[in-house]
Amino acid sequence: MATFTEEQAKLFLEAVAESRYHELFTVAFYTGMRRSELLGLPPMVCILLRQLKERQIGERLLLGLRLQEDDLVFSKPDGKLLDPSTITHTFKKILKRAGLPTLRFHDLRHTHASLMLKQGIHPKIVSERLGHSNIGITLDTYSHVMPGLQEAAALRFEEGLQQIAEQPAEEMLANG
Repeated sequence: MATFTEEQAKLFLEAVAESRYHELFTVAFYTGMRRSELLGLPPMVCILLRQLKERQIGERLLLGLRLQEDDLVFSKPDGKLLDPSTITHTFKKILKRAGLPTLRFHDLRHTHASLMLKQGIHPKIVSERLGHSNIGITLDTYSHVMPGLQEAAALRFEEGLQQIAEQPAEEMLANG
């Protein structure tokens, strides 16, 4: 498993901004969804996806087609199913052009989870977002980011004890 650093994540988001699949890569990054989950999505009510839908309507009109209720969110301009390898190849080209390390598309999911954990989001929430059946899967998979979290937690705990130690006993009793 490989992930982007915070700086590389920022570069990645900038690099995909001009891509035909900008929305797909951005949704993958922000949700941690798998490629197959993204390619199978129905239209959603979300600003990014509404913008995509408007673009698709325009593209379909130019092709003499209409957007259908059962069209996929991420599709070819004519509404046909995207080949997953197209996304993979485009993803790799964007990484290379941006000077980012070679990652698999699925590593956006790992980056999403790793960054959430590094930001102090509770592992149970991360586990639920990723659709893991239990938190143990998340903790086992992302233990590489946990040592830093353990150190930060230990420091916060120590600071809290320091504040208690500095507080006068009368004040502590009054505060309950």
